[in-house]
Amino acid sequence: MRGDNTDNDFQGWIDLCLAAKNQDVAGSVANWETNYPDHSAVTLAKTLTQNASHTQAKFSLAGSGSIALILPLADEANTVKADAFKQGCRPRSPNMKILNEIKIYASSGSAESIADQYTLAKAEGASYFIVPNFNHIPDAAAPVTDQDINHTLNVGLLLADEAQRIADFADSHTIQHIVIVTTDNPAAKQMSSSFRAAWQAKLNLTEQNDQVHVITLADGFRPSGTALLDLKAQITAFHHDMVLLAMSATEARIVRPYLNISTPTLAFSNVHDSTESDISLNAVRFVDIPFLLPAG
Repeated sequence: MRGDNTDNDFQGWIDLCLAAKNQDVAGSVANWETNYPDHSAVTLAKTLTQNASHTQAKFSLAGSGSIALILPLADEANTVKADAFKQGCRPRSPNMKILNEIKIYASSGSAESIADQYTLAKAEGASYFIVPNFNHIPDAAAPVTDQDINHTLNVGLLLADEAQRIADFADSHTIQHIVIVTTDNPAAKQMSSSFRAAWQAKLNLTEQNDQVHVITLADGFRPSGTALLDLKAQITAFHHDMVLLAMSATEARIVRPYLNISTPTLAFSNVHDSTESDISLNAVRFVDIPFLLPAG
């Protein structure tokens, strides 16, 4: 409880309001009733507890089978993300009245491996499947093609969604001219094309007038390569208000020192591949916390 008002009745109303906003409404209101046994809002408090119980019951799963959480634990690059996702799922189930057992299945992150783990989980009695996609691979986390598709939750922010958020940022900051620095590989090309498509759709532009200039570096370029020596000159040659890095995290770290620190620089969320502070990516904006929905 919070607040420091000398009027006990008034303070009780404040604390009840705070309790009603807590994730565990029933527990918080029960504590409130202990602190304010004779308060005039006791009847209202009991109603809040009953409503909370009904609301939580809506989250109960119809099936009695287990919940298979298929995570790319065998993929070293995604181990930290997978572990965080796993830990985030466990404490919520009691509060949400989900009594089904949660079982962890480790995949390598590929579509084939996910499909194998899905088959194994189903054979072991799983009724529900949660498959987070930490990679920028469309449909990589969607191996289910049979009738269980309605019991499968594929979690991940698609490239198109990330591209849209970057386009929204650029538009809200009146960005008009953009340089995309990318590499000559399928994943990077897909990032670049996804952003251009989102940008053109948002402003009703075409490839001929979207004011986007693409600089493509060779796939697997090295920090000491000659391509980087010309990069700054190539970027400067095109008038721009923003730079977008459509590449891997490793490549972004190599390129960042060659960019103007004062120019807004954005990237896709794949550049955030470390839990530690990374000064090599200072001032680079990226789509963070991909499992949260935007406000509104």
